[in-house]
Amino acid sequence: MKKILYPFTGILLAVLLTVPILFLRKLPESQATAAPLALKAKGNPDAPIHLVEYSDFQCPSCQTIEMPLNDIMERYSGKIYLIYKHFPLVSHKFSPLAHQAAECANEQGKFWEFHDELYKNQMVWSSAIDPLKIFQSYASGMNLNQGRFARCLENASVAERIQADKREGQAAGVVSTPTFFVNGTMLVGSRQFLENADRTIREKLALEK
Repeated sequence: MKKILYPFTGILLAVLLTVPILFLRKLPESQATAAPLALKAKGNPDAPIHLVEYSDFQCPSCQTIEMPLNDIMERYSGKIYLIYKHFPLVSHKFSPLAHQAAECANEQGKFWEFHDELYKNQMVWSSAIDPLKIFQSYASGMNLNQGRFARCLENASVAERIQADKREGQAAGVVSTPTFFVNGTMLVGSRQFLENADRTIREKLALEK
C-alpha cells in the first residue's frame, strides 16, 4: 500500500508546487494593469496639515493664487501635504480638455510639471481656437509618450476620474474655484485664501501640539 501511495503523493506535490509558480509568472502583468495612479499631491504625507485644493485650470483666480500657494508651501515646508482635486467649471470651454491632459500627464508621472505649464500659459491656450496641439506640445516638451498621451485624451475612464473629483467636491460643498480645505476648514476663493490661509494653518498647527 505504501509503495502505491508514495508515487501518488509525489505527483500531487509536484502539481501543487507548479500551480503557484504559474500564478506568480502571471502576477506582474496583472499588477501592472491594476497599479493605482499616483495621488496628485506634494509635500509630506505625514504632515500635520492636509491642504486640499479644488481648482480649474482655466480659472483666472486659480492661476493668480498659484504663487501665494507656493509661498505657503515653502513657509510651512514639511508641515503641509497639498492634495490637488479636479474641478472643471462648465463655464470654461477648454477646461475639460485641460484637466484630461493633466490627468494623462499624471499617468506618466508628470502631473505637477503639466499643472505648472497650464497655469503659466493659461492666457495662451485658453484663447486658442483649439488648444489640443498646444497641450500635445507641452507633453512633447516633457518627453511624454505621445501615443499613450493621445490615447489617454480619448479615454472615457480618465474623464470619469476627473468628474469623480468634482462630485467629491460638490458633496463637500464646493461650488466655485479655487476652494481649499485646511484640515477640513473651507476657504472659498482667492481672496479668502490670501486673507485667512496663514492664520488658519497656524491655528491648526497649534491644535496639533
